[in-house]
Order: sequence, then structure tokens, then C-alpha cells
Amino acid sequence: MNSNTKTEDNPPKNDSIDVSIIIPAYNSDKYIEKCLNTARKQTLKNIEIICIDDASTDKTLEIINNHVRFDKRVCVFTNTTNLGPGASRNIGIKHARGKYITFLDADDWLDENTLECVLKKSEENNLDLLLFKLINMNNITKLLYKTETYSMNFLEKYYNRVFNHDDISANILFKIPVTAPGKLYLRSFLLENNIRFNETTMYEDNPFFIETFLKARRVSVVDEYFYKRRVHSDSLTSNTKKDMMDIHNVLDEIFSILKSNDSYYMKYKLSFYDFMIHTLLNRFQKIDNEFKNDFFNKTKSLIEKYIVEYDLNDDIKYNLSKNNLRTYNLIVKSMNSENNIIKDIQENISLNTPIASIVYCDDITVSRLNEILNSFINQTMGFSYLDIIFISSTKRLKDVQKLLKIYDKTYYNIHYIQLEEDMSLLDIYSIGINMTDCSYITLLDKNHVYKDHVLKNLFRNMKENEYNMAHTNINDYNKKYMDLEIWNKMFTKKFLVDNQNIFFKTEKNTYLINPLVYLKKGIMEPENLNQMALVYDMLKYCETNKNEFIKQIDFMMDILQSNFKKIEHTYKNSCFIQIQAIVECCIIKYELNDIIIKNISKEHREFYNYVISSLKSKNYPITKLQKNIIPNRPVTVVVKCDKYSIDKINRVVSNLINQSFGFSFIEVLFVIEYASKDSDVEHVIKNYTKIYPNIEYMVVDNNLDEDKLYNKLIDDIDTQFVMFYNKKYSYIPNTIKYIFRTVRKGNMHVASGIIEDSGDDGSNELIWTKIFKIKFLKEANIKFYMKENDIFVEKRMYNRKGIVNVPIIILKKE
Repeated sequence: MNSNTKTEDNPPKNDSIDVSIIIPAYNSDKYIEKCLNTARKQTLKNIEIICIDDASTDKTLEIINNHVRFDKRVCVFTNTTNLGPGASRNIGIKHARGKYITFLDADDWLDENTLECVLKKSEENNLDLLLFKLINMNNITKLLYKTETYSMNFLEKYYNRVFNHDDISANILFKIPVTAPGKLYLRSFLLENNIRFNETTMYEDNPFFIETFLKARRVSVVDEYFYKRRVHSDSLTSNTKKDMMDIHNVLDEIFSILKSNDSYYMKYKLSFYDFMIHTLLNRFQKIDNEFKNDFFNKTKSLIEKYIVEYDLNDDIKYNLSKNNLRTYNLIVKSMNSENNIIKDIQENISLNTPIASIVYCDDITVSRLNEILNSFINQTMGFSYLDIIFISSTKRLKDVQKLLKIYDKTYYNIHYIQLEEDMSLLDIYSIGINMTDCSYITLLDKNHVYKDHVLKNLFRNMKENEYNMAHTNINDYNKKYMDLEIWNKMFTKKFLVDNQNIFFKTEKNTYLINPLVYLKKGIMEPENLNQMALVYDMLKYCETNKNEFIKQIDFMMDILQSNFKKIEHTYKNSCFIQIQAIVECCIIKYELNDIIIKNISKEHREFYNYVISSLKSKNYPITKLQKNIIPNRPVTVVVKCDKYSIDKINRVVSNLINQSFGFSFIEVLFVIEYASKDSDVEHVIKNYTKIYPNIEYMVVDNNLDEDKLYNKLIDDIDTQFVMFYNKKYSYIPNTIKYIFRTVRKGNMHVASGIIEDSGDDGSNELIWTKIFKIKFLKEANIKFYMKENDIFVEKRMYNRKGIVNVPIIILKKE
């Protein structure tokens, strides 16, 4: 150890120095200039600046020596080998002469008035320890930003107060930032209590601070962000991932400090054990993949030591939060110990993991396998909530097999199944599904890993909505196939067991979700799901799997029919044309008509026949089927559409299509007056007549009054019943069903409903509220008449039998 201005054996004597600034530095030539400048420019002048160059290989020492030459308050000690920040700070403490000590990292800096302010505060209150706030600076953007830890707002009640550990609640101790900087220490207090940094581990400031804070009798906090902390990749505190292995020794050292004093231990054991498990899990998640297994084994050894040597199992488990207790239980269950104490404890632990992830890992690399494991470890819902089942049928990858066996031995919740023969992927997953007791299951392969939040979000979705299957997005993936992929789904085990055919094999030898799964209850529907596209996918699948198609016929027809009803009125025609194409594809391309007719339900048969009858195909199988279809349309709805807009026409058709009675049971007759006809409206109606076999239109003489027109039409309508549509109203979804059922069941001539919010009981004489039996109108010679721009039925109709008023709302005002 060398010094440019003084030697270890003969330091100058000067007891009047107020503050010693100790700066350990290693390869800090990018930043140490600013650090030293702010130290030298402190408004408090009676200071010394002790630099310890920790065997830097860059220009750090050269820069320090430049400051040494120009400022006698600056001195430097050089380490011939790299000793680490703990040993370097201890050298600084040994050579410090100030009444107080503060630490400054070589890449950080202090406000110029920092030492003057903190010295005054310490002197006035006779403090052993003074804390002040740190603020981070992003080294790229140069922006300052505060953090909860370094702001210490949880100590707000102690600003401008003197306190010690006896005054604070136990949960605060492990919230206070343990960094050596950001504090002013009374040097005599450190020396008298022999408080030094651990020189053999990283995280050396953790036990140093804990011991300092617990032994300090007079502590205070300054509500000022005096310390500027540079955040960058190569800072002093950016430890290599392997160095995280040191955390076990650091935690053990803190444990020893607490156990050295009964009052410390009794007060802080709860917060310490929570802090310990949280810290171990945090470092376990961050450490490089190649060190994870060793880290977890070292964790098990540390906990086993506390259980066996100190009999602390009850102390630990009864002082942990819920999530940390699960992690602790997983650690204990994972111990490969022959100790009877451990075995007894293990027998009494039940993890009850809710989620099993089954991973098919043939033809996988060791590196990729580690990535997959890491994605499970880093899940925000908690690694202890997961069971991971790795399955392999390939024996040639010896290094992968070896690693999988290590996983199986190291972690209680990881299982490895090595198959003796090649099997299909679905059979492989079935083995995992059958062996697990978990209620929820995900499936994974070598090409995918989970983002940290995925399983938590999926699980929450499944639980809150009682889903049998939920999904998440896959980055950079074709949206159409993402809906059908199995890797981004979570299933209930019961759903997988009860539905053996929810997966199908593609031509590319991969597996997708059966598209019709999305019609089952309890399924989270993808955003903007194109159900028509799913039907096409399903047809392609069923081309080679007729048995599966038989099971799905009604599901498929339900998709087609429900989409036709639900879609907005402006897209009805396009939707129906798609349906026509699908049905024609079933008949012509896949030759499925016979299977459909034999297995389709009565509910869907009528719609299927309706679609066939609407096809404008000259293909023989289609025309042959059409000849055998006899339409059953008992009701005609007459729509006189003068002064109707195109949008109104579309809404009327949509209103009729959406009738629960069934659109295929209705004849629609649009009536246009010749003189008032709009060419655009007529074009839209003509288009409807081309698409739908039950829509017709006629042009009439404009000299005919509306009531007389309706009277005349009675003679031309060949259905059993007739209704008249008025643009002032629209039908509710059950209008025709309710009113038709009334006349049919009671063998009535006329049934009349109610207009919403009209205060009517159904006894009104408006024709819009009624369904008429045409035979009755003709035989009784019942006529309609116009009054005040409305059409009424003759009152004498009510003198006849078979007239019923239905107290049900069938119309709502537009």
C-alpha cells in the first residue's frame, strides 16, 4: 500500500479537521474529476479528502494525483491489488483524522454546502449518525430523479428530531438505504464500537449500516437531497452477477448482529426474516442463469443452518408475509437433507401450487433451457406458485438431460420426465396433464418464454371471470394464428380433461386450438375475434376429420347465425355473403352436406336451408338441394318506404333479421311509390332482393292513398299473416315471436301489442301494433282507414271473435 503524500505509519497529526471525506475509486477516470471538484469546493473548508485507489488500470490515480498536487487537503492511498470497496473504505477510516466521516463514491458528487449543513446539524445535536437524502442522475439523459428508498419519506416524522432504533417501528429498519454514502458518522463512535466494513464480500455496506444504526444512540435525518448519485452500467455499485452469491454471507452477518443482542433480535426478527427471503428471491431472479442452481442450493444451506443449528423454523415461518412464507416453504421442501428435523418439517408443508406449466423440451439447447427456467423464476405471481414439468423424449442431448436432472433435484416444484420412446406432442402434454394436481395448466415449447407478468395476469383473469381458457398476446406474432396458438393460453385442468379434441394438428405438423373452442362457455374471447375466419379454419381441419366435424356442426352454425344477427346493420350483407360462401364450401369443396343434414339440430336446420335457398349457384349439387327446400314463411311484413333514407332501410332489414322468431320465417315486402322513389334507395332494396330470397319489392301508383294501398295488398299477399311496419317505430327482438305465438296458439284472427311508453293496454286501433290473419281480413271484409297521418283498423273488427289484446310491448319509438 503506497501513499503520495503520507504513509500508513506516520500520518500527520491534526485533530482540528471537521470532516474526512473517504472516496474509494476503481477505474473511475470518467467521473472522478467532478467528484473531487465538488469535494474540494465544499463551503466547509476544514476537511480532508482521502482517496483510495483500488488498483485501477485506467487514469484514475493520475487524476487523483493532480488534485493532490494542488490541494494539501487531498491525499491518496493506493492498493497494489484490487481489494474491493469494503477494504478500501476501512483504509480510509483507519487514516481519517476528522471528527466526522462521510463516504463519497468516485462517480458521484455532493452539493457544495453539504458538509457545512450536516456538520452544523450534527454538532448542534451531538449526533452519532446523520442521514441525508440521495437523488439519482441518469447518466445518459442527465436527468435527476427521486426514488422512494433514497427519499426516506418513511422517516418524515423524525426530520429535525433526534432518535434511535428504539424509537422506530421494526419494519422501518430494512427500508433505510444501507449505502455507505448519504450519511455523516461520528468517527469516535465508529472506532469505539469497532464498526468496520466486511472486506471479503460484496454488499459490505449492509451489515455496516445495520450495526451502525443499532448501536447509535443519537440519530437524525436532514430533509435535503445533498448527495447526487450517478446511475450507469459501470458504477462502483454495479456488481457482477456472480458477486450476488455473496448475499448469503451478508445476510448471515446481519443475522449474527441481531442475535448478538436479545433486544435487537426480538424487535427485528419479523422484519429481518421478511427482508432475508425477499432479498434472496430478488437476487435469485437477477443472478445470471448459469449461477441460479448454485445460488438456490446455497440458499437452502443457509436456511437449513438456521433450522438445524438455531432451531429457528417457527421463528422464521411465523414472522413472514404470505408470499415470503410460500418462498420459504419452497426452499425447505427443496432441501435434499437426511436430517430428521428437516424431513419432519417437509412433511408438514403443503405448497398447493395452483399452476402447472408443461414444457416440451426436445432439441433444445442448455442456454435456451436456462432462459425458460429464468422466465418462470421471474414471474411476478411468484415462483412458488408454479409447478414446472419438463418432458423430453430425446436421449441424445446428454448435456440437456443432465441439466434437467439437476433442476429436478434442486427445486421441489420442478419435475423431469424422460420418455423411453417418441410420442406425439399431444400425447406428451397429456402425460403432464394427468400427472399434475394443479387446477390450472399452461403449455410451452422451446420457442417461447413468458414475460414476467404473464402468468399472474392469466391466472387473475381465469379466477375473476371463471374462465376455462384465457389468453395473452405473443409479441411479433401473426394475430390470426395467435388466437389459435396453444402457447399463450391458460386452461383449467378439468377443461382439458373433459375436452379431448380442443387441439388439432396442422399441415406443418404444429398444433393449434380448435377454433370452435371460442364458442364454449367460460372462454376468454380474443379481441376483435374474426369468428368467420375461425369457421374457415375449422372446415379445413374437419376435411380430414369427419368425426370431429359432426361434433362441431351446431357450434359452427351457431357462429354463423349469431354473427349474422349481432353484426352492425351496415355490414349485414357482407356477413351473409360470407355465410353463403362457407355453406357453399361445405357442400361443393368438402362434400359435407349429407353429414350436416343428418346431424344438424332442428334449430339450425332452418337457417342452413335458408342459406342454401339464397345461393345463386348453377352448380348441380346446390340446385338439386334448392329444389327440395320448401320455404315456410307464415308472416309477411309490409314496409312502405317513401321518404326512407338508405340508413333507415338498412336498419329496418337489420331489425327484421334480428328477430328471435327467425328471419327465414318472414317475407319482407318493400313498397315504393313511383313518383317518390329514390334511385339510391331503390338500388339498395334491389340489392337486398338479390341476396335474400325472402325480400321482395314493388313499385305502386302514387295516386293511391296509404290505407287503400294496404287494403289492396291484402289480396296479393300469399302468406297466412301480415304485419305493417312504420318508420316511426321499430320492433323489439321478440316482437314477431310473441305476437305470432299468441294468434297461432289461440287460433286467433288478430293480436295487438303495446307501444313502449304509450300508456296503452293493447286496445289501440293502429295497424302497426297488430298481426292479422289474412283470411280473416278477406272474409270479414275488414278495412283500414287513414286519420291524422296514421292508419287504423275499422272498429267493427273488435265485435268479432278471435281478437286479442296482448299486454306486451312490441314496438319502441324511433
